[in-house]
Amino acid sequence: MLDEQGSPLGCAVYTQEDEMVIGKQEGVYMFTKDSRGATYAFEGNKSILSYAAGFLAVVSTDASSMHTLTVYDMRNRLIAFSSAFSRITHVLCDVGSMLVVCADGKVGLGFRV
Repeated sequence: MLDEQGSPLGCAVYTQEDEMVIGKQEGVYMFTKDSRGATYAFEGNKSILSYAAGFLAVVSTDASSMHTLTVYDMRNRLIAFSSAFSRITHVLCDVGSMLVVCADGKVGLGFRV
């Protein structure tokens, strides 16, 4: 057993590299099938994690209940995109693209990674 605490609902995702990513208040943790991998100090209340083609999308909330979508380029270790939204309900990923859906049903952002 690598982690007994688990993650909040919606804050765990598998990558194409067969790693599991778990988002918690204090950071994001990577796990392989054999061991714990890298740890990243992405602070904040995470509500959604999604992954596509080496890019990790993290939706976090702040005290004003605004949602911030931050897309991290995991290979180059940099922030590829960051923006605030009124309320994100889903981040849908395919091999090369991400689609953000807001609470009003509108697509907030669609882009290729």
